[in-house]
Amino acid sequence: MKKYDYLVVNGCSYTNGLGCDNLMSDRFSKLLSDKLNCIEVNISMNGGSNDRIIRTTYDYIKSLTGDFKSKKNVLFIFGLSGITRKDVWVNWPKKDVEGRYCQFNFAHRKLKNGMGFARKLDLTEKNISSKDSIKFFELYLKHFFDESETNRRTFQQLDMLQSFIKDKIPNGDMILFSSLCHGINWKMKNKFNWFEFGKHETWDDFIQTKSQNLRNIGHPNTEAHKLMSEDLYQYIKDEL
Repeated sequence: MKKYDYLVVNGCSYTNGLGCDNLMSDRFSKLLSDKLNCIEVNISMNGGSNDRIIRTTYDYIKSLTGDFKSKKNVLFIFGLSGITRKDVWVNWPKKDVEGRYCQFNFAHRKLKNGMGFARKLDLTEKNISSKDSIKFFELYLKHFFDESETNRRTFQQLDMLQSFIKDKIPNGDMILFSSLCHGINWKMKNKFNWFEFGKHETWDDFIQTKSQNLRNIGHPNTEAHKLMSEDLYQYIKDEL
């Protein structure tokens, strides 16, 4: 099995470890890095979108030194978030949770309810009422959002990210799996090292079906992360 120096994980709250008894020690990225005897780097963020996964991974790679890129073996693992989460940029100076101006996460669930802005974006600051914001979300979902096209464009960007990783880190590998992302066809998956959950499409589906004892506050708990680390380790041994 290939020896890795670093394990870089990115995603939303599922990969960040929300739901674990101790986030820093119990999440699958730490358990897997221990199994691989390498350094864990987890740049996930609760509520993060696939836009953010791609954007922050580019930023992370660009921040690395030339010596690191040429000599280190790096395994990237991304847990894809809900397809309807999007990065949006607003036109007034307010910092988001990453300390950057104007970027917020526009989140609505797959079943097209629970619509709204994450990251505590207060639309009333611009004199936009709750009624007007709900009207905007309804119009957006009805006329400007298509799940299959959004999936296609997300995977197009992931394909380019994979090429970028190989160009900048010759000894880099990438694994994808779905935490919450539905509607992914086999043609999209075949371009990547894709970790499956058996007959289940997402990690969320898997833990809901397997046992309620694997959940905590609606997220994978410590036991679920332990199982995930074991299954991913076996996948790496067999497939990479």
